Amino acid sequence: MDMEKLVEMITKEVMKRIKKLSYDENRYVKDKILLLGDCFESSNIKEALEEKYIVDLYNSDVNVDCYKAVVLSKLNLKVLSNLALGLCNGQYEEIIINALFKGKRVYVLEDGMEYRKYMSSANKNLYKLYTEYEQKLMYNGVDILNEGNLIRALLCGQDIHKSQNHEVYEDSISEKIENKQEFIKNSLSKKLITEVDLRRLYMDGVKEINILKKSILTPLAQDFIRINHLKIKRV
Repeated sequence: MDMEKLVEMITKEVMKRIKKLSYDENRYVKDKILLLGDCFESSNIKEALEEKYIVDLYNSDVNVDCYKAVVLSKLNLKVLSNLALGLCNGQYEEIIINALFKGKRVYVLEDGMEYRKYMSSANKNLYKLYTEYEQKLMYNGVDILNEGNLIRALLCGQDIHKSQNHEVYEDSISEKIENKQEFIKNSLSKKLITEVDLRRLYMDGVKEINILKKSILTPLAQDFIRINHLKIKRV
C-alpha cells in the first residue's frame, strides 16, 4: 500500500472517531433553565433542577435562545398586567414575552401570584380583572404550577399544562371568588348590631347574615330579624 492511500485511510478513520466523540459529547450536554426571582438562590427548586439542567439565575445580559425554559418565582400586579396586555415594560416582561414567541416553556410558581393574596379584601370586579389576566397568560402558553408539579414537569418530562384543565380551573377560581365575596357581603363584623345594620343588608336582598359569635343584637334588631324572617349565623 502506497503512503498516500495509507495517509488517506488514517485521515478518514481519525475524522470518523472525532465525529463520534463530538456526537457522544453533545448527547450529554445539559439543557439550560433560566430562573427569574431572588428566592431561587436558597430554593429547593434550583437544587432539584441542577440534577438534569444547567441552572442560571437572572442577569441583565440574558439571551433567551440559550434556554429550554424560563421559570418565574413571583408575578406581582404590575408584571401580570403587563404580560396579559403584551407589554414589554420591564426586563422580566421582555424576557418572558420573547421566550413565548420563540417557543420556550415558561413557568410561574403558583404561590407567587401576588393578586391572589387579596381575594378576601379586593373589590370583586378588580379581582375578577386580574383573574382574567392570569387566564390570558395561560392561553398564551404560560404554565402556572405549584413547586412539586414544576419539578416533575422539568425533571420527569411530565407535560403538565394548567391550560388542559383550564375550564375546570377557571370555574374553580370563579366559584371561590363568588363564595368569598358573597360571605363578606352577607357579614357584619361589628360588636353591636343595630336594626339599621340589618336593614341595609335586607334592602340588598340579603336574608342570611353572618355575625361574630360575641356580637350583641339590639332589641330593635332582634325584632327586625323576627318580623322579616332573617337567618342569623354566628361565625
